[in-house]
Amino acid sequence: MDYQVRRVTQSDREDVMTIARLTWGGYDYLPFAFDGWLQDPNCYTFGIEIDGHLVALNNLRLIDDRSTGWMEGLRVNRYHRKRGLARVLTKHIVEFAAETGVSRVRYTTDTTNAASLKLGQEVGMQRIFDMGVFWAGTDKIEPSGRPGRRLVNVNAETFYEQFLSSPDLVPNGTLIFDWKAVQVTKSSVLALEGKCRFWTSVRRGVLESFSLGLDRKEMKGIEWSFTVYANDDDAFLSHLGYHLSYAKKHKYNAAMGTYPLGFRKALLSSPMIPKESRRRFALTLLEKQFSSKSARSLVS
Repeated sequence: MDYQVRRVTQSDREDVMTIARLTWGGYDYLPFAFDGWLQDPNCYTFGIEIDGHLVALNNLRLIDDRSTGWMEGLRVNRYHRKRGLARVLTKHIVEFAAETGVSRVRYTTDTTNAASLKLGQEVGMQRIFDMGVFWAGTDKIEPSGRPGRRLVNVNAETFYEQFLSSPDLVPNGTLIFDWKAVQVTKSSVLALEGKCRFWTSVRRGVLESFSLGLDRKEMKGIEWSFTVYANDDDAFLSHLGYHLSYAKKHKYNAAMGTYPLGFRKALLSSPMIPKESRRRFALTLLEKQFSSKSARSLVS
């Protein structure tokens, strides 16, 4: 099999759109992300060309002050799968990331996606932790009344200042949102301003819970994607109810929530969530760390 691994350009748009139409029943987010990847100086989009057509692609985004290589959007044309192309492209991305000097590469995937988990293992990645995920159409959710806890909408800087009082709320210091992950540093949090909105609950000067939400564009419409972190069930359910109400009030097509697995029982027993959305769905964060020595050897 003759192929070429190369950077993706705007001239590949038609092939990329073909890949998207053949993925997730045509509801792939790729059409909304592609232009942004090519325009972002912190993004490096690579693909595999066969017989003059792009048949696979993956994006590497440098985040956390360029200390983390975030891998996203791995796609292989349906008619070219089971040929090892995902492995070739992932290996290339990991090696390229090491050459940039990042400390680690990461991505998230569904905990039941055996192929993706195996691919990560093959390039030396390890599972770090899991988070629960649920999805529900807004026509099916039944939000509760007013939240039990007082939630305040704050800007990114205020959130970060409050977060310093309770850093243990976020496992591994890694904030998960919309299937993405960033380290909770001031610069990384401030970079989310304008992309995400934050809500916090503070008691006696200490942050007891927080959530963040953002629009998620899909081919079928715009969804409300949010993540909740809390120190008890009541605080968790207060944020959950708020975001479900927010999604319904603002007429989003659906709501997608991410949460620490310790709150799964509270979520599954909540009448706010329709029964069909209560399956045990989760994402996992995978990571490969680089030593400065190994990165230098790759550069040389």
